[in-house]
Amino acid sequence: MPFLLTGCASTNEVVSSSIENTVASGTSTVQYQDDKPVTVPKGSSAYIAYPNEGHDDYKIYVDSAKQTMSVITKCFKPYLGKLGEADSYQSARVEYLKAQKEGYELFILPRIQSWTDSYTLFTGVADKVSLTLKIYSLKTNSMLDSVEITGESSRMPGYEKTPMELLEKPLSSVAKTVFV
Repeated sequence: MPFLLTGCASTNEVVSSSIENTVASGTSTVQYQDDKPVTVPKGSSAYIAYPNEGHDDYKIYVDSAKQTMSVITKCFKPYLGKLGEADSYQSARVEYLKAQKEGYELFILPRIQSWTDSYTLFTGVADKVSLTLKIYSLKTNSMLDSVEITGESSRMPGYEKTPMELLEKPLSSVAKTVFV
């Protein structure tokens, strides 16, 4: 009695995708100051201040500032004509004045509000991140917008994301929305 074995390669993708978008999904939000983002001409020049190190109630995450700066630069660079980056953490005032002196149009101030990078599989604690971006016009000396990004990873094994991964999509979305 012959029988036929067939398989469907896409079943796993469909199931995996469904799980990722429901049970396994983390959360991510982007909140603009006035619920409506400001728009800035694409190709503007901007200086990005160096973020502070991320922290939670128990520890400071060394290199979280460097990782955050890397993601911000990656997401914003395609939309800016000239991009300057701070290479170390300093006060916002010092970096603002430096950006102004060097003739940039915008000053972007990222500040990590919280950061949790945990081995979720073993601890059951989800990775989390909260980042505030303030965008200033150096021509008018005024804040154009303040954007708060928060993200929390899934606790489901295989679907957890690092704080850096939690920032990438929202930061790309902010760049596409703000720089038009």
